[in-house]
Amino acid sequence: GTHTNAATVVAEATATGNGTGASPESAMAFSVVTANVKNISHFLPASRFALNDAGQMRTLIDKFLMYGVMEELEDQIVGGSGTGNDFTGLLNISGGTAQAWDTDLFTTTRKGRTKVRTTGRARANAFVLNPSDWETLDLATDNENRYYYGGPSAMGVPRLWGLPVVECE
Repeated sequence: GTHTNAATVVAEATATGNGTGASPESAMAFSVVTANVKNISHFLPASRFALNDAGQMRTLIDKFLMYGVMEELEDQIVGGSGTGNDFTGLLNISGGTAQAWDTDLFTTTRKGRTKVRTTGRARANAFVLNPSDWETLDLATDNENRYYYGGPSAMGVPRLWGLPVVECE
């Protein structure tokens, strides 16, 4: 929906009604949005005998199937086309704001974070980066070959410009 933010400083009210100190009226318009539930599924055939004879087989199959569903979910969240049964992924949502390449990955990502704040009027909460791009940043060194990110001994959640980094193929 759309909104009008009429917030402003007002004088102290000296009377009731719409006189001095009256607050301006803001507005919000909402749109009805319908989203269909979509399924991500697959299966592996296995006989009851195989599952009963090898207790760990069921665990292996369950883990494999869950991994497949989660991998497809990630693909849909990021790049789903929005056609047919596909989700509409982040890369295909209309009205998104792209950050053009600027000098290097450090400059481009920082300008992207700023654009989220100034153009999107939101606060970024993470970077989603291709593993190759994160590797380029992670291996960046200064003029004395010191890693900016602490090198191979760095521990903890990967961060860029104060935000967590999520790797996504």
